Amino acid sequence: MPAKETIELLNWIENVAWRCICCEHYFGLTTGLSGKFWPLVQNALGEAVCVFWSHLFGNRTDALHYSQFFSREDVVRTANGFAAPAVKNRLIKKIGFGEKEYKEFWKEVKNCRDQFVAHKEVSSKGLIFPRIQNCRIMVEELRVILEELVEKWHEACPGDSELKTLKDFYAWNSNKALSNKCQEEFSKGVLWLREELGNKTLYPSAKDGG
Repeated sequence: MPAKETIELLNWIENVAWRCICCEHYFGLTTGLSGKFWPLVQNALGEAVCVFWSHLFGNRTDALHYSQFFSREDVVRTANGFAAPAVKNRLIKKIGFGEKEYKEFWKEVKNCRDQFVAHKEVSSKGLIFPRIQNCRIMVEELRVILEELVEKWHEACPGDSELKTLKDFYAWNSNKALSNKCQEEFSKGVLWLREELGNKTLYPSAKDGG
């Protein structure tokens, strides 16, 4: 049975992973749309992807870094394949990288976060997003690994209600289901926005209390 702190950490990681994946899906859905509004939204979503990805894969000393979680004793002892080195190999293999290619990609994301998101370096030429689709693919694979880990825990403790809840959560919220939800919510959001803007004045007058 995993420690209570381990379950809490898994929930934190899942929360960040979920948001990272959603932002990348919405980034793709808003890419190429004309005007001034959508490019601004797209840039904000791309920046968010880099931030969320960095929480999980950036600095090893961060509490949410995947290596911190997969170095916990109650995780490592679950079964073969859940130690940090094995997890890393699986993650970078998923995006088709070796160690050298992954190091270059890691620098791309880190530089984007450091130079354009967390800070603004005025000497920089302009925002260049890294290959953020790879960010999403890595995070999706991380969720698959977490799901497999929860399954192992549940097999060992089938009567534990908290583990059953986690198991059911992943069963109903697969990466494919999350992708479908993002497309559905994006469509609903665009329709809602069109209706709202059609019924409201964007900048209320002083007479209206604006």
